[in-house]
Amino acid sequence: MNDPSIENIIIDRIQAEIPAVEVTLRDMTGTKDHWEAVIISVEFEGVRLIARQQRVYKALGELMAGPIHAFTMQTLTPTEAQDKGITSSAKDTSQPSQSDDTLITLN
Repeated sequence: MNDPSIENIIIDRIQAEIPAVEVTLRDMTGTKDHWEAVIISVEFEGVRLIARQQRVYKALGELMAGPIHAFTMQTLTPTEAQDKGITSSAKDTSQPSQSDDTLITLN
């Protein structure tokens, strides 16, 4: 089989570090090295923002030295995502969400 895409590698790494997570990625420049992510997990409940982001960076590891040049993220609980109107299929989100055509979800 062909090498997995960088999108799939990023998602796989985050899912391995943070079970029960939903990851939405957007390639910010079209060059597959500048990424924007929305990362939603019930495991972020009661966890400070810096600790959430540290878990994500730990998951990405050496990818941050290349092929990822820039990585911005929102790390949210399902309730926080719902409050921001971000689409989520995580368990705690019971309200219908608004469409967001600027982000793509890769599973």
